[in-house]
Amino acid sequence: MFLHAVHPLFWISLVVIAAGAAAFREKKPGARPAAWFFVLAGVFLFVLTGWPLVFGPSAAVAAIRNADADRIVAFEIGPVLGQPAYGDLVQQTVRVTDRAKIRRLVELLSASNHAAPNHPKGGWDTLLSLDDGKEKHQAIIRSTSDGLLIQIGGGGVGRDFRNQELKEFLEEVAGVKK
Repeated sequence: MFLHAVHPLFWISLVVIAAGAAAFREKKPGARPAAWFFVLAGVFLFVLTGWPLVFGPSAAVAAIRNADADRIVAFEIGPVLGQPAYGDLVQQTVRVTDRAKIRRLVELLSASNHAAPNHPKGGWDTLLSLDDGKEKHQAIIRSTSDGLLIQIGGGGVGRDFRNQELKEFLEEVAGVKK
């Protein structure tokens, strides 16, 4: 679970800090500025990507990735902008109340891994809403050239996730023919 909690850049930050610390041991005159750069860059990455270990995930991320299937009343997939557009998975909102499908969706979301998208292109988009009876928690799901991308709270470091199995599940729910 610990590996699942942090972004892959967290581990890279530790390597960068170690490289900076090793550079301080060099006797070369130009090694000090490089050592400081590596240490500071590593600390920056460490803080940026390691905050979920200290403070936990943001509320938006936790509501989606740590959802309790028994508390979810329904989930919806719909057009991203609320009205049909080219590239949306569905042209109108589909509401699902089937308990087995809700459980499967929650399993797939909690099994998602951190992602660092590399200029993704193409595919479909959909707005996923989890309804717990009190409020709706939303994420944008994108099928891209990099695979399925789950963007929570606008996306970004610590808010982008992947789970390729979710693509087939959502296409099945939407009734997309392969």
